[in-house]
Amino acid sequence: MKIKIAYIELDTHAEIADAFYAIAQKSELFSVDFLFSPKIQQSVPHIPSTLVESPKSILSLLKENYYQHIIIGTAHRYFHIWNKIVSHYSTSIIVHNQNFAGLNSFQLLTKIFKEDWKYRLKLLLKENLLSAPKIHSLAKRKWVLDQGLERKDFSYLPIFCTNEKSKIEKNLKNGKHENEEDEEKNIIVIPGAVQQTRRDYGKILDALKYFTHPTEVVLLGKAEGSELQGILNTLPFLPKYIDLKYFTEKIPKEIFDNYLSKATVLWCPIQEKTSFFSNEEYYGKTKMSGNILDAIRSEKPIIIPQHHPYTHDFMFHEKENIETQISSLQQKQFDFSEFTIERKVKDWEQAIMGLVNTSLK
Repeated sequence: MKIKIAYIELDTHAEIADAFYAIAQKSELFSVDFLFSPKIQQSVPHIPSTLVESPKSILSLLKENYYQHIIIGTAHRYFHIWNKIVSHYSTSIIVHNQNFAGLNSFQLLTKIFKEDWKYRLKLLLKENLLSAPKIHSLAKRKWVLDQGLERKDFSYLPIFCTNEKSKIEKNLKNGKHENEEDEEKNIIVIPGAVQQTRRDYGKILDALKYFTHPTEVVLLGKAEGSELQGILNTLPFLPKYIDLKYFTEKIPKEIFDNYLSKATVLWCPIQEKTSFFSNEEYYGKTKMSGNILDAIRSEKPIIIPQHHPYTHDFMFHEKENIETQISSLQQKQFDFSEFTIERKVKDWEQAIMGLVNTSLK
């Protein structure tokens, strides 16, 4: 009989729940029940899940079932609920912002009125914000999803794997004869919502003005506001052989994955830092960029800024002549075998089993 665990996601990060589901499906040791809010359930309708109509109802759902371990996918709100769960069940938490997870009650209190104060006041008065330090302290593990972020208080949970569909498409593409123009044309993909706070799109648009060869560039995320205006302002100044694609609506997953599979390279000028709850987080040091997941799933090399740590062989620090660098990467093959689901599922089972064994003692 398989060991029964629960995965809860009420807030955001549906893509992580999807990755967790994919690897759980391959496990011979664990059976995972997924408990989702309506928003998450709509985002990943292919995952069989129990609908959590309200955060409070999750407590009765847990009482009705015996789970040997519970994993909380995001703990950025509903602290009053997580406090009860970690106090009564063997529980671990996936941490997306390590500095936030380390704040004490007084530090959290000082952040209330710095911005978005109405929402934060609600977290304080109705959702027991100040219990967040206790929740992180009582959790059996605080998981991070990139091995480069692992340290004393944060353990690596391997859930990101190569996309089997992308692998099939890649093999079919390698077996086809493509014309010379297609072979010579680089396809640069920048995945994710077009937000300057996440990636330096100004740098990308400026650099494209000086490209000298036919190149397709795909801004693979919804563009709006000042970022969209920046794109429109740049278009008249681009060389005619630069094909810049952008989107003004949310991109369906099938289209998103299709563009990733076509890419020569992912170019991701990730910002050095961002802010969560008015607290600085550093990409590659205290926070993982979703672009790393994009590279793994699509088996594509990724170009990152010099300030971002180099943690995998498919990552390359950006050089001054980005066009030449991209062309050189087109000629190389990359080994993503360590990220196949067959290999990762064993590591995943070992990580979870350590918690289950501890809870049984």
